[in-house]
Amino acid sequence: MVSAIGIGVNEVDVCIEAANLADIDCMLIAGTYNILDQEADNELLPLCHARGIAVINGRIFGSGILATGTTPSARFNYAPATAELIAKVRPIEDLCSDYGVSLGAVAVQFAASHPAITNVCMGAGSVEQQEQNYSWLEEEVPAGLWNELTANGLLPTHTPPPQALNNPPDKDSECFKKQKK
Repeated sequence: MVSAIGIGVNEVDVCIEAANLADIDCMLIAGTYNILDQEADNELLPLCHARGIAVINGRIFGSGILATGTTPSARFNYAPATAELIAKVRPIEDLCSDYGVSLGAVAVQFAASHPAITNVCMGAGSVEQQEQNYSWLEEEVPAGLWNELTANGLLPTHTPPPQALNNPPDKDSECFKKQKK
């Protein structure tokens, strides 16, 4: 009757322990692999990739700031963004602006780029936000931007830059149509 077993947890150490104790098929991680935090890449994502555990990457916008940018109402981890965090995001925003690329596109494409990650959970409060999220998957992000983010210490050097997503979700798929209703 059961075709897959998975977990959804915010803590990387809990996910690692679960992956080592049980034969799970997939897991949902939240907020631990995005352009501000790559904690999951230290041990969890390589473990999942090696074991064939599919990873769904959630809270890829940090609960807001990586979609909205450093606006006065910017949020991170469900709270107002701190001055320290805004100072970390602003140079990323500036590079995106220099290249004419949306911060949201960089956030989505980075979050989807690790080979262990099979899906990203982008979150949307409306059809318009869902369509915006999808457009960020399709937006071209030049290799030079990824290189500058790494060269400026805004992405870790061990993280390979994302490649263009060759197969973004099909806007005509049944899942996408159901979300629009």
